Amino acid sequence: MKKLTQKQTLVIVLIAFLSVVAALGTAGGIILFTPKSNPEYVAHRGLSGYYPDNTAASFTAAATNQKIYGIETDIRMTVDGYLVCSHDADAVFVDGTKRKVEESTFAELTEKPLQNTKTQDEAVVCTFKEYLSICKKGNKIAVVELKDVFTEEMVAQVLAEIDEAYDRKKCVFIAFDYDSLYRVRLAYPEAELQYLSSKKNDPRFKECLEKGISIDVHYGAASGTLVKKFHKKGLKVNVWTVNDASTKNKVRRYGVDFITSNFFYEN
Repeated sequence: MKKLTQKQTLVIVLIAFLSVVAALGTAGGIILFTPKSNPEYVAHRGLSGYYPDNTAASFTAAATNQKIYGIETDIRMTVDGYLVCSHDADAVFVDGTKRKVEESTFAELTEKPLQNTKTQDEAVVCTFKEYLSICKKGNKIAVVELKDVFTEEMVAQVLAEIDEAYDRKKCVFIAFDYDSLYRVRLAYPEAELQYLSSKKNDPRFKECLEKGISIDVHYGAASGTLVKKFHKKGLKVNVWTVNDASTKNKVRRYGVDFITSNFFYEN
């Protein structure tokens, strides 16, 4: 018998595979190809793929999309005690100048528009309270990232502003700094927490499993095994920042609960 070439062998295997799928019918196709989860979507710094991130315009765009579950922001405190939305340590203005958020007063941060390369509109620093009011208007979950380290006093102010402008029960608190996150737990035991990480084998994961803290991980660190570990404990897994359909489908197959994105991808 003539030996089959590698290409011929692959063709035969493919035909056999497709025959099995055809024999299984529609149900078989679903089993083989449909992602495992139907996650909720979180707008990363608002709909930041289209608007300047962490601004009222970005948050409002997300708030008006009925299919978006939550809106994520990053908060920092100014030198005069204002909580503002800013991912980066520096605010970059339209004229190219910069100011360190935590070393500036709120007045200094708002004396000039922010740099905006995404729309023609003027962008300004957004306060935490304004962000919360937008979440409230759109009935969205507020996903609040505590940037760097938050002391007990800072956590207390965060909770006070939430009580004033929105609802603690509609907030999720996330942070890379585990201790800051746990200070929220101590101040508000019912808080929904998600520990942020970009590491596949972060040693804090064990502590999260023991303390009942969900996780929010970079998609490259996510896996089906990790998701199962947290689901077994009744905890949730969020992934960031998923900005293409291929990655979205990959993490859905892991069974994740939330997908954080700069854009919006329907299931």
